[in-house]
Amino acid sequence: MKHEYDLVVGFGPACSCSQTLRFAGLQLLSFPFDWNGSTSYENDMRRRTDIVVSKFENWLHINDLVCYGENTNGMYKYKNVSNKLSFIHDFPIGVPLEQSFPTVAQKYARRAGRLIDLVMRSRRVLVVRLDRPDLEYRTPVEDCRYARKLLSSTFSPVEFDTLLLCQDPDVKFGNETLETLEPGIFRIKFDYRDVRPGIDPAFPDLKLTSASVAKFFAVREYRTTEEITAYQNAEKRKRWAKYGATNAWQYRWRKLLAKLR
Repeated sequence: MKHEYDLVVGFGPACSCSQTLRFAGLQLLSFPFDWNGSTSYENDMRRRTDIVVSKFENWLHINDLVCYGENTNGMYKYKNVSNKLSFIHDFPIGVPLEQSFPTVAQKYARRAGRLIDLVMRSRRVLVVRLDRPDLEYRTPVEDCRYARKLLSSTFSPVEFDTLLLCQDPDVKFGNETLETLEPGIFRIKFDYRDVRPGIDPAFPDLKLTSASVAKFFAVREYRTTEEITAYQNAEKRKRWAKYGATNAWQYRWRKLLAKLR
């Protein structure tokens, strides 16, 4: 029997955590930490916990951002010197920070408000942490305990549990088990490296991580009718875009023509 929650939230330390939850059908909307990395992994889960507990007050200021290079996705890489989060998917190369920051800040404010609202409407929330497969650093169980205790006390009567996914080369996919380290603190250990040629070693095999999490956990549908419709429309536009279509008629015909070529 799966553990079912009202809400499942990723706590990084990279975008692969959110992607794992999305592919597993456990994350249904976008949240603040989806695309944030970290410039320091030690205590990173605690820092993210503190940010949520403060309800994201003063966590993103333009004066705290320092550029440290350019990403291959056409974005600048910025680090927040206050909380050590990194932003590598938000600030376009060639656009001054003063110009791009207001739009980015609005996006994160919208996602932060959504997360806090959903937490307050939940009874049980699962916080997930996925360690990078290329690092020896492993998130301590003590950090999970810190997160669970502080989040539960701050948002009482909401109950928080934590799940820690750890890279372990000695446990092959299919042989992993769900460990209960203590009440409300779970761990799954197995080898989730993506060993295909040319793949960034920092990135896990999302098919493996999502399948593993989906074995043990489930989430109820928490989206509104409007949010479900918006998501379906966005997915439809993505399908159209693959064929350069702007409506359903164009999409059907261009897809058919592509098959006949």
